[in-house]
Amino acid sequence: MVEAVDVIPKLPANLYKNLASSKWKERKEALDDLSTLLKASLRIRDGPEIAELAKSLATRINGDANVMCVIVAANCLEALADGLMTAFSRHREAVVPPVLERLKERKANVTDAIGLALDAIFKTVSPNARLSSTVSSIVKSNLGDILGDVTPALSSKNPQVKEGSLRFLIRCLSTSPTPIQPGQTKPLSEQLATLLEDSSEGARNEAATALGTLMRMVGERPLNGIMDGLPDVRKSKVKEAYEKATVKAKAGAPGLSKPPGPPPTKGPSQKKPTSKKVLLKEEPMAPSEDALDSFNEPPKAVKKPPVRSIVSSHLIYRGNR
Repeated sequence: MVEAVDVIPKLPANLYKNLASSKWKERKEALDDLSTLLKASLRIRDGPEIAELAKSLATRINGDANVMCVIVAANCLEALADGLMTAFSRHREAVVPPVLERLKERKANVTDAIGLALDAIFKTVSPNARLSSTVSSIVKSNLGDILGDVTPALSSKNPQVKEGSLRFLIRCLSTSPTPIQPGQTKPLSEQLATLLEDSSEGARNEAATALGTLMRMVGERPLNGIMDGLPDVRKSKVKEAYEKATVKAKAGAPGLSKPPGPPPTKGPSQKKPTSKKVLLKEEPMAPSEDALDSFNEPPKAVKKPPVRSIVSSHLIYRGNR
C-alpha cells in the first residue's frame, strides 16, 4: 500500500499570495508548481490545512479570468481529490457549487477539465467504486450526498451551467455503486421533467437523458406518474434514453455480500429422518375370457405318490431273513 504524503510542508510560503495575484502569469506559475507536487503524490495525507487549499482552488476555478489558470486549477483539484480519496468528501459542499458555476464556460477544454475534477470529487463520496471489496463492504456510499450540490445548479439561469450540471448528474447516476434513495426519486424526477420544457434545446436533451438514466436505475414503475403527464414527444425521448442508459446499481438489487464468517462448530451428528416411500396401490386388471373359462372348469385332482408304511417295510425285512 502506498504511503500517504504530507504535502502541506512542501507548499511554497507565498502560494496563496501568488494565487491571488493580479498578474495571471504569477497565478499560472503557482498553479503549475502545485499541480506537479499533487500529481507526484499518489496518496495525500489529510489535515486541517487541506480545507484552505481546496477552497482556494475552487475560487480560482470559479472566478479566474484566465482560462489557462482555470484548467490548471481544475487539474490540481482533481489530483487533490484523487490523493485524499474519501477524506476529501468533507470538503465537497464548499467546493462543488462554485465549480459547477464555472461550467458556463463555452470552451470545451475548460469544461472537460472541470468535468474531470467533478468526477474525482464524486468518487470520494462513492468509495465503493474505488476501494477493495473488503473495505467497500464497510464504507457506505451515498449518491444523495452529491445530489444536494447538483440540484440547485439545475435551476441556474445560465443554460451552459444547466447543461454541464445535467451531464455531471448523468455520469453520477451511471457510475454510482449504490442506487438513489427512495425519498429522492420523486423530487429529482419532477425537476428533470420540468427541464424537459426548458427554453434551451441542450438542457432539454440532457434532461431527457438524465430522466432515462434515472428510470434505468429505479425502474419504470416509480416514474409512471411522471411519464403519464409528459407529451408524447418528450415521453419518446425519455424512453429512448432509457433503452440506451447503463447503470452500475439498480434499486431493489441485492446489496454487497457480507464477508464469510467463521465455520460452524461441529455438534452431535443427527441422522436425517428417512422418508418413507409411498407405494401406490395398483388397480386390478379385468380378467380375460381365457381366464374366466379356466375359473369355470372344476379343479383337477392331483395324484399323490403311494406312501409305504413303516410296518409293512419292517415285515418284508423280517421275511427275507
